[in-house]
Amino acid sequence: MITTANRKELLSRAYVEAVAACCGMSLCSPYPDYGVDIVLHKVAVLRTAANGRKKYTQTGYPLEVQLKSTVTARVDENQVTFDLDSIA
Repeated sequence: MITTANRKELLSRAYVEAVAACCGMSLCSPYPDYGVDIVLHKVAVLRTAANGRKKYTQTGYPLEVQLKSTVTARVDENQVTFDLDSIA
């Protein structure tokens, strides 16, 4: 059985992957991980070939995401609030 921390990490990753898929974005996971867990890219049609096939490309700047999860968040109708320690 995996640890609770591993479960939280996997659930966080699955959620971001699902949102990215709904938005039509591509994603990758850097390895090794130095603080960036997922990199998201917008995808657009580059051009349509003579045969009607579309060619896609990543556009714009990548969005680098560091995942965090908690079980102690305060949730109400308008927001989710939780304390996040910073490392200086």
